Amino acid sequence: MGRSLRIGSDVDGVLFEIVAPMVEFLDSIGISVPSYEETYDYDLAKVWGCSRTEMGRRINLFYKSEYFPKLRPMPGVQQALGILVPAHNAYPITARPFDIEHLTKAAFDKHLPGKFDYSYHLGHFDGSGPKVTKVDIARSLPLDGRPLDFVIEDSLFEAEAIARANIQVVLITHPWNCDRAISTGITRVNGWMPDIVDYVKKYE
Repeated sequence: MGRSLRIGSDVDGVLFEIVAPMVEFLDSIGISVPSYEETYDYDLAKVWGCSRTEMGRRINLFYKSEYFPKLRPMPGVQQALGILVPAHNAYPITARPFDIEHLTKAAFDKHLPGKFDYSYHLGHFDGSGPKVTKVDIARSLPLDGRPLDFVIEDSLFEAEAIARANIQVVLITHPWNCDRAISTGITRVNGWMPDIVDYVKKYE
């Protein structure tokens, strides 16, 4: 075993599936939106054809629904983290609001127990958080002020910003991040197993 790596990870779309369950929830309350396969952009207001205020309202309804605590881990993530942790340290970084932090922790405890010592909520979706970006966290982890070695993302916008900060990014392929070619510093993968495990082992 070589050096221990510091791995940042988004939560929604990386650790847990979210778009398909959210589409199902919205349909159950009479709001029809495109399917997971038709979600062509990370900006859900654009995909759903609504204002950002309405997008936020729908997302918050989902957070408060019985669907949200039932989110399932992304395929392969439990096996992959079982291989990678504790040899390496993983730090979830999410735009979720602060007032559902307890639900995020409950999901970690249920599905990914013992895999994370710290996680970071940025409060971007509802504006509850300070103006701290994922790039800021990647450059200087609040825990110790040291940078991450790489970050796992599903947003091409976030991936490009992190890569510009000279931090490597692994981009998990989804319909909303396939609209253009990836830039230097970003590696596209199909999922956790075996792609991300193989990627990490190259840098050990």
